Amino acid sequence: MNGTLENSIRNALNAAGYKYHCGNWIRLKGKGLDAISINSSSGGWINHRSGERGNYRVLAEKLGLGHIHAEYRDWQQEQGQINRPQQKPYDSQQRAKTLWARAVPAVKPKKPSHYTQEAWDVAQAPYAECREAVYDYLQSRGLAPLHWMQIIKIVPRLEPRYKHGEPANLDAEMAEQGADFYFLIPMRQLGASEAPAHICGVQRTYLSFPADKYDKARKIGRAMLGKKGVTTLTPPPGFLPVMLPAKGPVLGSGEGFETVASFVEKMRHPAVVCWDWSGLKKWAEMLQPTAESPTVAVLVDFDKSETGQRVSAAAVRKIRAQGGKSFYLLPPESIQPDDKGNRDWNDALRQGLDFAAEIVHAWHRSEQDMAKAPVAPDAPTLIKRGPRPAEVAQAIAKSVGRQDAYMQMETAVKEYLRKYRQFLEELAYWKSLTAEQKKVLKKPKLPPLLIKVTTGVGKSHLIRELIQSTDLPILILVLNHALAEEYAKAGALWYHGRAEPNFQPSNGAFYTEDEAARLRESTCFKFPVIKLVAEKNHVPSLTACRECEHGRKFMLEHYHPASQPYQDAQAWFKAHPQIHADAVTPCLWLSHQAKIRCARVVVTPYQSYSETLATWQNGDDAVPRLVIVDEIPELSREIRAHSGDMGLYVEKCAQSVEYVRKNPKDGEDSEKIAADLETAKGIFEDLGELLGRAITETTHVSDELAQRVQRLHVDWLPGATARWEKADVRYGHEPFAPLRMARALIQSIATRTAIIEKGRILVHEVTTLGDRIIKGAPTVLLDATPSPAVEYVVSNDGGQVVNAIAKQYVRITHFYQYLHGRTWKNREHQEQEMMRLMALREQMEQETGKTPATLTYMPHCELAGKIDDPLWGYWGRDDVGQDKWKGQNLFIFGGQIFSPETQASNYNSELLLRRLAGDRESPDWSKEIERNVEVVVGDRVVQAKAPLPADSILREWTLRDYGRRMAQAIGRARAVWATPDHPIHVWIVGGLPLSGLAEHGLEVSEYREERKNLNAVASQAAKEKVAVAVASLQAADKEPSYRSVNKWLTDRGLPEVRYSVWKEVMKASTTLNNTTHKGVDELLRALDSIARSADFCGCDIADVAKDRLAAPDLPKIHRIAALLILESAGQRPPDS
Repeated sequence: MNGTLENSIRNALNAAGYKYHCGNWIRLKGKGLDAISINSSSGGWINHRSGERGNYRVLAEKLGLGHIHAEYRDWQQEQGQINRPQQKPYDSQQRAKTLWARAVPAVKPKKPSHYTQEAWDVAQAPYAECREAVYDYLQSRGLAPLHWMQIIKIVPRLEPRYKHGEPANLDAEMAEQGADFYFLIPMRQLGASEAPAHICGVQRTYLSFPADKYDKARKIGRAMLGKKGVTTLTPPPGFLPVMLPAKGPVLGSGEGFETVASFVEKMRHPAVVCWDWSGLKKWAEMLQPTAESPTVAVLVDFDKSETGQRVSAAAVRKIRAQGGKSFYLLPPESIQPDDKGNRDWNDALRQGLDFAAEIVHAWHRSEQDMAKAPVAPDAPTLIKRGPRPAEVAQAIAKSVGRQDAYMQMETAVKEYLRKYRQFLEELAYWKSLTAEQKKVLKKPKLPPLLIKVTTGVGKSHLIRELIQSTDLPILILVLNHALAEEYAKAGALWYHGRAEPNFQPSNGAFYTEDEAARLRESTCFKFPVIKLVAEKNHVPSLTACRECEHGRKFMLEHYHPASQPYQDAQAWFKAHPQIHADAVTPCLWLSHQAKIRCARVVVTPYQSYSETLATWQNGDDAVPRLVIVDEIPELSREIRAHSGDMGLYVEKCAQSVEYVRKNPKDGEDSEKIAADLETAKGIFEDLGELLGRAITETTHVSDELAQRVQRLHVDWLPGATARWEKADVRYGHEPFAPLRMARALIQSIATRTAIIEKGRILVHEVTTLGDRIIKGAPTVLLDATPSPAVEYVVSNDGGQVVNAIAKQYVRITHFYQYLHGRTWKNREHQEQEMMRLMALREQMEQETGKTPATLTYMPHCELAGKIDDPLWGYWGRDDVGQDKWKGQNLFIFGGQIFSPETQASNYNSELLLRRLAGDRESPDWSKEIERNVEVVVGDRVVQAKAPLPADSILREWTLRDYGRRMAQAIGRARAVWATPDHPIHVWIVGGLPLSGLAEHGLEVSEYREERKNLNAVASQAAKEKVAVAVASLQAADKEPSYRSVNKWLTDRGLPEVRYSVWKEVMKASTTLNNTTHKGVDELLRALDSIARSADFCGCDIADVAKDRLAAPDLPKIHRIAALLILESAGQRPPDS
């Protein structure tokens, strides 16, 4: 009969003129037909290209074929009756595989070579609308459709079935809700490969077509078919994965496709879709992680029912319990939840949040968020004791050998010098242009270079070589005059700034010529006056110099008689006939300045920096110097004022306004200056009123007042000098102008960094050096631990940051149990702290065989009588800028732990710099804190003993700031010169977690419990006393019992010892009679049991003792222990 059926199909094809290949499957020939095969046994057919299929009747209607031999139906019925196989039970997995195999790819397949584009478009046209709908849907979920459509297939037609008018299958139910088609995503067996044979199910997503071009495809519902499995998603090719706080590869996992796809697409790490909470739970249980396994990032679905949080936290715990690394990533609270109150990571993507940043924030919050998550009944318990291993170790900055680090620094500096020469050439050309040409061509600019170079690598050596080898004009800024002297020996001219006369004239009036020769070259004869007006009155020192006879004499001797300064000096002496010019000594400081201006290389402490000093006077040409900063100082300074100061400023502004209007000068913008002064007067009035109200609470300057400052004339912008600030100079008047406070107010209010508290306003003024760096002037910054603000300012302006981090052969031991702050609670606490300091320092000396240098607080040095000891130092004096401890082991007790007010001031100081440089992301300081915060330090998790900011960014800044200060202190030992066989030992006792050391290439080698160490020392001393007492008693033929030993010690003025110490000594020296001491031991165990119960429950020990007495059948020894506790607490037993 098969032959008859096959012949009938052939006859029908021949009659219609179609060509074909014979066989079990009849393969058609011809354009558009070569993908169609007809089964010669059943008449069924399939289009291999499009996936379309059906019975012979459908094909006959499609191709216009005639009906086949009449015997076909009879044969079909006969075959059905004779050969009908036994019906198999419904297999959902096979159904899923079949559905996937027959589905149409969501991405249009490549055109076959024998097709024209037009014919191929016609063949694919029936699926175009479905593909567009899938594209729209994925795009509406914030995903990149083209990548994800490659793993999706489409079922373009629903197959609804009905029974008695009711939907009989899922397609019918979805069709009634408006579904037009669905797409499939495959699920594969757990642990299986991506081969098609391992598909165990599919996820069906039903969509409806958009109603019009303004509408989007709408999801109707979802349903799973087959056995539940997982789907592995891989990131788009050609992109590097986003760096996460984890060592090695990262694997994401989550419940939903869109959540996981968002992670894969944005973070570019692979991930696993588990499809629901039960799938996530099963997948986590199935994992068997090894040391090389990737870190699992569990993407939490935040559910109102807490199911997502509970299961995700349980999954993380299961993975960790099996030795794996896993993190709990909770979506941020800033996400707008849905109507049910749920939110997930796809919502973060759709709502425009910075997905990668939020993932990293969640990573750092993982432990805190998981601690708040509900605990599943079957979740494994993780034991936490001491610094436990971190799930993901902290990344330690890469370090190189000392010589390699020096070469990195040297190469960067030489390249910058080449750029600086080019800059000078371009600047000279720009200066030669006309005013109109300068409007077209911008002034050349050379942004700063920041080199993070480890202490001891040799930056001082490099600077000394530069002094002797280069012909460029250089200004070197150092921390103090002692360092300046070192560079002066190499050939730099040492600028001292104004210096007070070191002796008074013999005649009490003027110095003789011989006396003047013995004065310092930078002597300022009016130094007390200059200091007063500069620090108290806040007026330019130039106004005081004008009235100085020594300055006028300098002008007579150094200026041409036809020059204006010479004529002004002559007029001044005529106006002051009581002062004879011949008897006046010329100003030495102005002579020193003139010498400095013409010197090629100058060195000075950073406090003396000015724009004048940074300019080289090469004949008539003023050339900007290259400024090299050896150790970056603070780039802003704190200024405080109260309401009384504001009243004084208002009064002086009013006086200045009156004077300017009465004494106008031609060509000067007098009215504008007066208007600026009036505006300033109004601001000072408002601030005074605001300060008067701010008695207790901390507040910020109002937005209205801040906007008024920002609307001032451009001259008032931060970093500029207002017109009215120059009024006293321009008009030759001596009004009081609050220059520093005004400028600091402008900068701090405009950047929202001013703080008002308890009637005072706290602002920061950017130093002149800070202004230079913000403006991007040619500067080389050399520092081992620059602040994050400096790094931001340099890089944001187009400058370069070079890491020259050298390997430091140092073994850091951290005693993490206590904070050890600067102050003491009482006299007893003071004695305990000093005892700990001296005991641990002695222990370090015994263990290392060398006396360590000690760095602690100044009060501790004073109390120990070591304030001038070269091996002792304190924070603020010896932690930077000195190398007297080179090669010494270092003992650090405490750290630079600041008060909340000081922390806020330090942060705002850096925030001011960042915001002036364009930062709009850094948050304001917040007083919100968290206690007992766990911090990842290297490969350990350390609990902070001091409260830390609740905001993760502020907390990170706090730890980084503490870490860089600690790294500076460690650098005093110059560990880069040590060797692996003989490293420098550094013991750090107390302080904050040392996570900030990582970015400087340092990590903690060992953690110790301070209590154990101190107990070991004390225990050894106690054992020694007991041994002496026992020997003495035995020598006197007396029984060395516990009571006898303590009496012997008491008689000699020594403290008693504990029973355990006596017992341990007796065990080592004699055979202890256990029957004699059994009762004592049992009583001690009973007492310890009650104490442990009280500690565990958080109850008073006397209450626990009462509960024990109320228990029936209480052993006698426990009853005695409970009665002893009540007696010591002064309470009566419950039955007395």
